[in-house]
Amino acid sequence: MSYDKYKKYNNKIFKNNKNNKNNGKTKRNIIITIVVSIIVIAFIIVMNPTHIEALEGYTEIKEQLIGTYDLVPEDGYYAGTGTLNGIVHARFEAQKDGKLSDTVDVTKKFFEVVNTQNTLDANIKALNGKVKTYKRTYKKGTDIKTHFYYVLYVDNSSKVKACGTLDTDNDDDSDD
Repeated sequence: MSYDKYKKYNNKIFKNNKNNKNNGKTKRNIIITIVVSIIVIAFIIVMNPTHIEALEGYTEIKEQLIGTYDLVPEDGYYAGTGTLNGIVHARFEAQKDGKLSDTVDVTKKFFEVVNTQNTLDANIKALNGKVKTYKRTYKKGTDIKTHFYYVLYVDNSSKVKACGTLDTDNDDDSDD
């Protein structure tokens, strides 16, 4: 075999090996891209949860009034509303006979705000500054769930403060 033929032969083998190596790198890059894409999509889904209705498909079978309590105003507001992980929440405190509740944090499915100022019903007007707490029982097949439901009575919407995005820190007396 002449030197020229040997050189051509080696160059051809070298090019084929180089192409094979590049094909391996290309395949590896494609696999890495797919894996990273799946991880990013999973991360986006976890960071943006949707509110799954806890009682979807359930029927309310019983409602029991637990009690009527005084709303405790803070900075002139009876309640604060905002979003936590994309879900609307209300936070408020209540008291009865001088006993103060813990802060109640409830999602949109389990509270209602009634404006007492826009009603002609004297019974509803008399509830201004109060919260009624109900125990509701729901059923789906043989599965039974119980939840509390709150109706807040305020004289106007300015008594409910829009707080924007909420956080899970319940300690308002931090030393920072």
